[in-house]
Amino acid sequence: MKPAPVLQLPEHLHPETTLALFEFFSEMTDFVWKKYETELVDQILREEINSTPRAQAEIEYFDDIEF
Repeated sequence: MKPAPVLQLPEHLHPETTLALFEFFSEMTDFVWKKYETELVDQILREEINSTPRAQAEIEYFDDIEF
C-alpha cells in the first residue's frame, strides 16, 4: 500500500467538531468499503504480492552472530 499522506489538524478543535469529523470519516470509510470492496481487496492483494516482506527488508545480512 502507498504510505498515508501527512495530514494535519488544528491543535485545538471543539469536541463537537472532533466528533463530527470522526463520524464523517467513519461513514465515508464504510461507504467506500461497501461500494468498492472487491476492487480494494484485489488491489491490497496485488500490492502485498509485489512488495518485499517487511521482515526481510530489515535484515542486515552482514551482522556478526554472537553465540
